[in-house]
Amino acid sequence: MPKTRTQKEQEFADLKSMVNGKAVVLTEYTGLTVKDMGDLRGKLRESGSSYRVVKTSLLAKALAEKNIEIPAEILTVQLAVASNLDDEVEPNRAVVDFAKTNEAINIKGAVINGEFVDESQVKALASLPSRDELLAKVVGSVSAPLSGMVNVLSGNLRGLVNVLKQYALEKSE
Repeated sequence: MPKTRTQKEQEFADLKSMVNGKAVVLTEYTGLTVKDMGDLRGKLRESGSSYRVVKTSLLAKALAEKNIEIPAEILTVQLAVASNLDDEVEPNRAVVDFAKTNEAINIKGAVINGEFVDESQVKALASLPSRDELLAKVVGSVSAPLSGMVNVLSGNLRGLVNVLKQYALEKSE
């Protein structure tokens, strides 16, 4: 049954909202089995991302509305997009990890914050530590000098307490 105009407009609106997100990873899915696609969707869902097959003509139109240019040869293959509205790294990481174990998926590039990046930059983004890891490193960097200062200051007090303790032991004998 053909799609109604309303369904097509809704599909285009959904695609435009995906393009407005922080990350849209473009992948060629030719040769990917239904089971593998389901596995990839599950991995992406865990990170708050989505994965769906798109019509290249609609994708081109949505990208043109945002003034985002991508190489024309990308729009000649069957495309599926992994997208996340809030995080630039997670969809990249999930797709790159999946591509390591499944050769049927081919990363074509991504649109990150409104700019097209190629496959090598997608892989570089995927290798970045997660947001939580980066925050932990910042907290560790800030707290290390403070804890060192606390140890130095408490060392003087500890020394004083030990001297007074020894003095008290000598007096009691």
